[in-house]
Amino acid sequence: MAAISPPRPNTKRTFGDTFDSAPCSNEAALKRQRVEAPVLNWLHNTTSARSQSAPPRISSVKAAGSSRSLSKQAKLPIYEEMADDISQTTTKSNTTNQSNKSNNTNKSAGIPTSSFRYDNVLWSNGVRMDTMGNKLPQAIRDLVDDVFLQGRSSPPLSDQVIENTAKKMDAWGRKTEAVMAQITSTPLFPQERPGLALGANSPWPTTALPSDPDYSYPICAPKPDYFFGYNVEMDLKAKEMNILDNPPSSEFAQPSTGIYLPWLVVEMKSEGTGGTLLHAERQAAGSGTYAVRALQWLSDEAGAVLIPKDTVAVSMAVSGRLVVLAIHWYSPEEGLYYMSKMRSFLVDRKDDVQACHDALENIVKWGLETRFGKVREVLTLLDPIPSSWSYLKAKRTERKPGRAEDDGDDTDLVSSQRSAISGQASFSSAGSRRSSVPRSRRSTSRQSTIRPSAGRQSSQSRNSSLTHRTSVSKVSKSTKQRTKQCP
Repeated sequence: MAAISPPRPNTKRTFGDTFDSAPCSNEAALKRQRVEAPVLNWLHNTTSARSQSAPPRISSVKAAGSSRSLSKQAKLPIYEEMADDISQTTTKSNTTNQSNKSNNTNKSAGIPTSSFRYDNVLWSNGVRMDTMGNKLPQAIRDLVDDVFLQGRSSPPLSDQVIENTAKKMDAWGRKTEAVMAQITSTPLFPQERPGLALGANSPWPTTALPSDPDYSYPICAPKPDYFFGYNVEMDLKAKEMNILDNPPSSEFAQPSTGIYLPWLVVEMKSEGTGGTLLHAERQAAGSGTYAVRALQWLSDEAGAVLIPKDTVAVSMAVSGRLVVLAIHWYSPEEGLYYMSKMRSFLVDRKDDVQACHDALENIVKWGLETRFGKVREVLTLLDPIPSSWSYLKAKRTERKPGRAEDDGDDTDLVSSQRSAISGQASFSSAGSRRSSVPRSRRSTSRQSTIRPSAGRQSSQSRNSSLTHRTSVSKVSKSTKQRTKQCP
């Protein structure tokens, strides 16, 4: 018969013995001699990262399948410490969140152009989107019909060129914005010519944007995909360049380095990546209004009297195969800025390809000839430079680059732009300022508008529906404090 083995000693250790919390025998002392003791000690001193929903203590209820339970009086110090840490962390986190929430209530985070609420932003800051073109006054409607949309006497595009362009636009309309940017290589896009400067994807300052001090959300800083203005090849004289490069003027007249007074902006959205025409038009509303107000500011500083037709700007919104041309103008009667539709084109259709080409050619010719003539008149009146500009220059702080909302494919769009594009380092405003016009020059009669910076009119211009003088440099102190960029 086999010998009966003596009973083996009980070697089971309690949970407390394992972590040296409440040693129940001498085994805990022996455990400290084991090689894993440093690891256990390290675990003991490690700060807990348990979920806030975890229980602060080990339950004393016997678990199913367990042969023994913990004593009801035994409280494990390590879990009590964890409970304290969790409580302190939770309290600190809640305090921080409440503090951030309180701070955010006093700050106006910008509403992006993709938000359904952005129409409210434009409306409340004095910009109206006239998508049907019904608000156009007769003088500007005549400009649209007799100049911009008029047929051209120059030879039309060949059938082969039109067919190739229609096929390309049909294919590119389903791609990303980076692919759509190839529209610049088609006959639809204005071609290079002396004096025509092309810029792309650089943020503009917000100095010239209208704002209402009673409304907390500003118009987003413009960042057009493409824009056209003037450059030194327009045969600008040294005195004229001195005016445009002067710091008070450059914030309005030079939103991008080397490109003066933009008057044609292009916004693109890819339907293939979720873009919409409405999104493109909202972005164009800001940049087009900026272009109008920039020339208004110069004319006001010069004491010139320009009718609304002289300060208009044009935008081109592209979404897939659809192109919409709009004109931006100021209504002196209402004190509002409008973006009115001129015409839309389905550029996968051959007849619309020719019509869009002709319209853009007419717009470019008008910009380089008629509009620039008005700009030159204003620059002539600004010589010598107003003495108030020296005061503004001395008080002016360094301009910080403006932040525009992230536009998805902007990086790809920049990399695909034409090599003829000028340098794109951009200036941006340090925010809205007080009026740059001395009190002695301010008009005694002001137009009553919802925006202190929406413009002012003389008594003569108030009686005329077409003549006005507007100042865009008056921005209230409250506006300066609340001006922010869109997220």
